[in-house]
Amino acid sequence: MTSRPSSPPEARAGPLLLLGLLGVCYAVAAIGGLASADAGGTYQSLDRPPWAPPASLFGPVWTILYGTVAVAAWLYLRRPAAPLRPAMVWWAVQLGLNLAWTPLFFAADQYGLAFADICLLLLA
Repeated sequence: MTSRPSSPPEARAGPLLLLGLLGVCYAVAAIGGLASADAGGTYQSLDRPPWAPPASLFGPVWTILYGTVAVAAWLYLRRPAAPLRPAMVWWAVQLGLNLAWTPLFFAADQYGLAFADICLLLLA
């Protein structure tokens, strides 16, 4: 019995996987968007420093950010000797922490828990 050679990582991490990763990341972004329906009012009510960005920048910046999160995972998965499990577990943990922050901060007004979430993101 002969074994078939495994496909190269480039073949395993093709465009369909990239689309799937983008779908996951943008689903997280959409859930955050639903949780931040009143984010403009909350953001305006915060005591912000003069250098704080305008609220209108957050949508475009986070759209690009979530896209780069997906592309980063896809590029990692294309590496020939990439240890998949630890890296993708940490990727998922960070994505989950990002998912939790917006509802904690904007929908639930749980600023302490949102701060703890950011601290965990820094550690992760």
